[in-house]
Amino acid sequence: GYRFKAEALRGAQQTAALRPGYQVGATLENGAGTGEYKSLDAAELTLSLSSVIELGGQRDARMGVVTARQEQLQSQQRVATMDVVVALTQQFIRVVETQEQLKLQREVQALTEEILTSLNRQVKEGKSSEAESLRAKAALSRSTIALASIQQNLLSERLLLARFWGQSLADFGELQADLYHFGAVTSLSDLQHKLANNPDLDLLAQDIRVREASLKLARSQSNPNLEWSAGVRNFQNTNDSALVVGLSVPLGTKSRASGAITTATAELGEAHWQESATRVQLESHLSRLAGARTQALAAISSLRD
Repeated sequence: GYRFKAEALRGAQQTAALRPGYQVGATLENGAGTGEYKSLDAAELTLSLSSVIELGGQRDARMGVVTARQEQLQSQQRVATMDVVVALTQQFIRVVETQEQLKLQREVQALTEEILTSLNRQVKEGKSSEAESLRAKAALSRSTIALASIQQNLLSERLLLARFWGQSLADFGELQADLYHFGAVTSLSDLQHKLANNPDLDLLAQDIRVREASLKLARSQSNPNLEWSAGVRNFQNTNDSALVVGLSVPLGTKSRASGAITTATAELGEAHWQESATRVQLESHLSRLAGARTQALAAISSLRD
């Protein structure tokens, strides 16, 4: 979908870069009337060329909006790519985690079978009661059900992982990973410093740039455009010609643009507020995650000791 959006913005850029076009006009006056103007002998024919001169940097402002949107699209594409990488990493970890669960459950299954075999032997020898054997059989049944459930879960997780590279079958072997290697501990201050490069914040910063460009465009459109025309007028009765030049300026341009400026200013303020609020939320979430990771590492270290 991003390719089509990029193509659309390239077309918008071409349109924004266009300068005002030219118009060719022809005017016939004082002809086909009554009396001495009944014929075309007293007619006046004017051929003219006209256009508009944009003031206030409107063309640059239009192009600035499109450029800001192109940069925003690139940021969106980077965020989407990172989201896919994160989802792939998480799915990889889930597969490895399920593999470890399956190994542990198989060990539990083997131990439960050994216990049941031992109890059956003891029952035959009269050293244990039948109730102990029945409890062991029930435990084995629960273990067998849990093992089948984990096996099915692993199959599902592997299929989800295979879909990341467009496959419908998980025809790969057992994944290898060290789930107990946690890397160096990063301080909260270092994590907060890295937060400045967060892609979500970058995306919001790009939205602010788009709003700033839109406000600049709205302000530029408050400047009146100069409409000019130049041509030649031919007088049929004397067969003389004269130069005709015209210039006009629309009135009330600033008042008509005030609404768009107010809207663009409000949208820019909202974008700044959204960026600030998101930053606070991310910092709070980061602090909680860092604390949870520290506690988890401490618990693992305690269990290992």
